Amino acid sequence: MELSDFKRIVIKIGSSLLVDENRSLNTDWLGSLIDELISLKEEGHEVLIVSSGAIALGGNYFGIPKSKMKLEEKQAAAASGQIILAHAYQELFNKRSYKAAQILLTLDDLNNARRYQNASNTIETLIQLDVIPIINENDTVAIEEIQYGDNDQLAARVCELVSADCLILFSDIDGLYDDDPKKNPNAELIKKVEEITPEIEMLSNKSKTEYGSGGIETKIKAAKICLNADCNTIIANGNSDKPISNIRNSDHFTIFSVSKDE
Repeated sequence: MELSDFKRIVIKIGSSLLVDENRSLNTDWLGSLIDELISLKEEGHEVLIVSSGAIALGGNYFGIPKSKMKLEEKQAAAASGQIILAHAYQELFNKRSYKAAQILLTLDDLNNARRYQNASNTIETLIQLDVIPIINENDTVAIEEIQYGDNDQLAARVCELVSADCLILFSDIDGLYDDDPKKNPNAELIKKVEEITPEIEMLSNKSKTEYGSGGIETKIKAAKICLNADCNTIIANGNSDKPISNIRNSDHFTIFSVSKDE
């Protein structure tokens, strides 16, 4: 299965990729990824972005160490960091003669029929206008993904919302292993999953990164949502200048593949 098989692709970018060790935006990396996303668009794909990073950027702006941030401080940091994040995206896309638009959602929005339809209409209109939607959770009013998830579940629900063909979860995780690779150097990467069985769910190592709040467990949950919506999910490490090219040129990732059986 190739990326060329997918018309509508949602790219989720984890906090650990967007923010460096100084809690500043990884602008060079993000610019390189945007170049690849534009290439996907020019090949005929429809591209949407789900972006984390606002809390980390806002916390740095306020000078609050992440390890000491209370929930309400994280929500305040998100309010400030989202401005930084949106401005960076707009500037990077403008330099490449493309337009982007910010959409802030909560999981509650996607559980309410009227708001769900309004969000769907807005996103479809942006795509028709050749504008790239950049979606984040509205962390000033929502707490679930702040506490546990790093937008993985939100990204999966967005795939449901827009009938996406593929979700790519970029973080500092290579994919799903048969054991915890941090503890077992002989752990092997599982390259393809067609059904999320209890055994697959038990492989969750629940590891968390320094800046992201989601580990492999939240990504498996996201993949399960997507599979139920006939959407494929790729879990891949984004720690390279060209993470999209890495998916195309190697098989060092995990794909949760929609079965073609009738």
